[in-house]
Amino acid sequence: MKKIEIPIVLTENTQIFNCFNNTQLSDELSNYIYSQCKGFPIGSNITLNIYHNCEIKEEEKKIIIDAIRSNYGIDIKENLLKLKYELLEEIILILIGSIFLIISRIFDKIDSLVLGEIISIFGCVIIWEVAYNIIFTDTKIRLENKRLKKLTVSKINFIKQ
Repeated sequence: MKKIEIPIVLTENTQIFNCFNNTQLSDELSNYIYSQCKGFPIGSNITLNIYHNCEIKEEEKKIIIDAIRSNYGIDIKENLLKLKYELLEEIILILIGSIFLIISRIFDKIDSLVLGEIISIFGCVIIWEVAYNIIFTDTKIRLENKRLKKLTVSKINFIKQ
């Protein structure tokens, strides 16, 4: 299994935490860490090597580690909420598309071919959009969650320079 090592260099001026919340990871650092994982297999183990030239106490290290883990944990929860609501929306849209297809068959029986075909096309398009969403969008979110889970359990090393 491939191993990803992400170097993070901290100086006294580095903004580790959000300027509004001292326990929340800054967006810049969060985005940097996540972007360094891109292009590697999702199953890869991740190690964060935090290089620092200033003194970091054990308590501060624990706060940084907790901030990193909770940051990606929140992203996972957000993605799971998205998937939950998208699933509900997909079920409703499949039902609507199916109803359109049934209605189009009824119009075919009463010799209104044009109207039946138009309604049939709408039903097929709705079902196709749901299928596309399930295959591509939901898969993207699930893959992102796997990478985020790897980040929440990543090994974090503090290395004094």
